[in-house]
Amino acid sequence: MTDRTAPARDWDALFGPERTERVPEADTPASPPTMPLEVLFLGEPTIDAAATVALPQPTAPRAGGSRAKAEVHPTLLPAVRRRRILRISAISVGALALVIGGVVLFQVMQSQAAAAEAAETASFDRREDALTQATTAYDSATSTLAADHAALGESGLAAVDLANRASAAMDQLPELIQPALADAVRAAADALTTEVGTASVVTLPEAWTPPAVDEGDVAAADEALVLVQEHTALVEEAATAVSEAQTRLTTAQGALLASLDAVYGTLGAVATSAHENNPMPEQSFHDALDAAVGAPAAARAGGGDGIAELLAVPAALTALLDEQGRLAGIAAAEEAARRDAERRAANNSYNTGGGTTDTGTTDGGTTTEPTTEPTTPPATTSPVPPANPDDQGTGGEPETPWWLAD
Repeated sequence: MTDRTAPARDWDALFGPERTERVPEADTPASPPTMPLEVLFLGEPTIDAAATVALPQPTAPRAGGSRAKAEVHPTLLPAVRRRRILRISAISVGALALVIGGVVLFQVMQSQAAAAEAAETASFDRREDALTQATTAYDSATSTLAADHAALGESGLAAVDLANRASAAMDQLPELIQPALADAVRAAADALTTEVGTASVVTLPEAWTPPAVDEGDVAAADEALVLVQEHTALVEEAATAVSEAQTRLTTAQGALLASLDAVYGTLGAVATSAHENNPMPEQSFHDALDAAVGAPAAARAGGGDGIAELLAVPAALTALLDEQGRLAGIAAAEEAARRDAERRAANNSYNTGGGTTDTGTTDGGTTTEPTTEPTTPPATTSPVPPANPDDQGTGGEPETPWWLAD
């Protein structure tokens, strides 16, 4: 029988060495596709004895000139399984990275939304604070305006009362007050009354309540702030008008009080003249007049107007003048009695021989009776309180006191 393997060997010798199937080499620890996880994450390769793969040994050729197909050694199976695990691990790591990235992105988006919401809240809070401050200022300005307007009304009433009483006092005391000063008081009273009429036309803005704003509504807060500021401006404008009216009223009232002070300044001279021209009353009458003429100025120093005290001066002056008239009447009666006594004494002296007698006959033989010179008693008049003691007994009307002269 012919050997069929010989030619095969010849071909092998002719074309080259014997070919064998290559068996996949076992993954080495340094091979990236088959690196363990600790190499990927720790960076240091390790050698695992269990994972070491032994290379397959060459097998003898089979009979018939062909070699048997190489078989994978059983020790290669763990390495394959490990590569699969590595692939799965890589996929898991990628998925985990995607999940982590998604979570991070979601958190970033949440942070941005929270930051935007916080910024919007902060913006509304700032507007709300500004609105609160503006509303507080508006309420304060409104309360102040109401109080000032009420005070202006009370000042107006007091000013009208002052003007009326001052004018009436000038009309009641024409003999005591110089006409020029009285006219000045009347003019000041009329000016004050005019200012009161001007102040009465000042009006207040209509009542208004700031609108409510919902939480977080920035636009509504801005609109409410503008409205509050506009109404605050109206209140401040009215407050300025009230203040100006009050200033004018105070100035006019001060002018009237100054004219009254000028009148009060002449009362001391009136008292001095009264003392000099009416010395007969007791000192108590003079003291009462001094107190009366000083009372108006004292009242002004204490914050009053002195008008009531001014009206009391004529009573003290009249009491002094009446007492002077009474005492002057008594003195005049005594003087008349003294003169009458002297006349009677003169008549008695004549009847007892103190007169002249003419005896004898006339050419016709008639005789004349003795005659006596009659004595005429002085005329008596009703006592009139003189303004000056030197005027007593001179007859006629007493001279007008100097404080009544123009």
